[in-house]
Amino acid sequence: MTQPGRGLLEIGSWRVAAEVIRRYPGRLQLIETHPGGGQYDCLTIVDRADPHRGRIDLNRAGSVHISHFGGDGGTSDPEFWERLIGEDDPKRVVDDLCTDAGLAPTGPLPELSADAVVYRYIAAFLTHGAFGRTRWECRNGYADSAGDGGSGTMTGWFEAFPGCRPHLDRHVDDDLDGISAYRFWFVLRNGDPQLGLETTGRIWDRRGSSHHLPGLYRGRIWPVVCQTAGHLLL
Repeated sequence: MTQPGRGLLEIGSWRVAAEVIRRYPGRLQLIETHPGGGQYDCLTIVDRADPHRGRIDLNRAGSVHISHFGGDGGTSDPEFWERLIGEDDPKRVVDDLCTDAGLAPTGPLPELSADAVVYRYIAAFLTHGAFGRTRWECRNGYADSAGDGGSGTMTGWFEAFPGCRPHLDRHVDDDLDGISAYRFWFVLRNGDPQLGLETTGRIWDRRGSSHHLPGLYRGRIWPVVCQTAGHLLL
């Protein structure tokens, strides 16, 4: 089977990350990593209590890699993306991913946490650009380059949203490695930031508008996307 294109992998990785994290409110955190000296381009799910014990690397450059959250080794799935795109019900693929990672089955889905609303928002927004010629992607406010000297806060993206900067200067107890920039994500159009989001639920656009996404969410994410970013939709 042909490997899905980069745009579909971007959308797919956000859909999967959002659905995994919403199942375990308060337990998991999402960051962006580039292990292998930048060879990989991952949305990485880690445990807030112990980020170094268990992780899911959703690699947009290829396969999915799992380090068991129970500490029992790991595995790789080189056909994950093909199965996700070919599956009529993606829930089954997410179920299998959680099982393979050692995450306990959940019952009825809990109410969305603020960060889960943000991740679902990003996943929905990116979907509008599928099969288009404009490159839409979402990147973390902290460039984690696997210790090759290129890590650091994406200062230029924060500067595009003046209202965002004071939030960057505020630290919270569960900031990964004490780095507040990990809480922020930026939606880019052909590399240019159009939206800034914080996992607390806050969003900023280039026009100077700001919203609190959980306060707007009423069970459906697309009305929130249209209300806050309708001017960006293709």
